[in-house]
Amino acid sequence: MEEFIDLCKESFSNENTDFISKKNSYELGLCECLNSPFVERKNEHYYDLIWKNKKRSYFIEVKKSQSGSFWIPEVRSAKMIFSKDIDLSDHYTMLIRFKKNQILAFAVIPTKDFLNSLNIDEKWAHCLIERNNELLKIKRQIHCQQSYNWKFVSSVPNAKIITL
Repeated sequence: MEEFIDLCKESFSNENTDFISKKNSYELGLCECLNSPFVERKNEHYYDLIWKNKKRSYFIEVKKSQSGSFWIPEVRSAKMIFSKDIDLSDHYTMLIRFKKNQILAFAVIPTKDFLNSLNIDEKWAHCLIERNNELLKIKRQIHCQQSYNWKFVSSVPNAKIITL
């Protein structure tokens, strides 16, 4: 994962980062900025890109914020915490802070540690998932989110924080 972090540091410092100010669909621009054969854009529910090096693959979810506050969907997070289908051992969450078109800082966090920092216990997770599943039957869903401030990132175990 250190290679990926080094690539991001170099690319965010030297490349055009206009992509970051796009409201959505910025992930393709992120991959183009990184300009590496080891980075592959994916449009999956639980991750946005894959970093494939010679040894293994890492699945990376990307969130960005201009204000320093990230909106984290609780239903999706609860599903990730308690799903037996998702292997979080190679899963990371990348938080990017930016201003206009310039990336100011980013953090790469093992998703398991990031999810633990959300304080979603089993009771709450099951309640959220069950209620969302009920609503899906009538073509509705829950949009419950946590506001996650950049200040919290430094308290997450194993978070790698890079200021540019």
